[in-house]
Amino acid sequence: YTENARGPAATATAAEADGGDDGKLPLVVILEDFESFNSAALQDFVAMCSHYRATTPVTLVFGVATTMGALHRVFPQSSSALLNFKQFMAASPATTFDHVMRAL
Repeated sequence: YTENARGPAATATAAEADGGDDGKLPLVVILEDFESFNSAALQDFVAMCSHYRATTPVTLVFGVATTMGALHRVFPQSSSALLNFKQFMAASPATTFDHVMRAL
């Protein structure tokens, strides 16, 4: 969970839950406005990602508009145990665009 220009953000990585890393690039799924998703559907999605993590590592990026507690309210212990929550700072789209334009 990190406060930024677009609001707080958090990331969870199902592929790293078992501590293994075989060098495969993960499939990255970005869920902006995390609180608007159906919690049962998110729990099922995390379970499916965890099931296939050996063949298809997945990184889930949750855009959280409130607090990190929102993640813990949506995911019961059984789902949270499958995730490796990490915090990061995300730049605003305007900042990212400015960096790209300066690099050109």
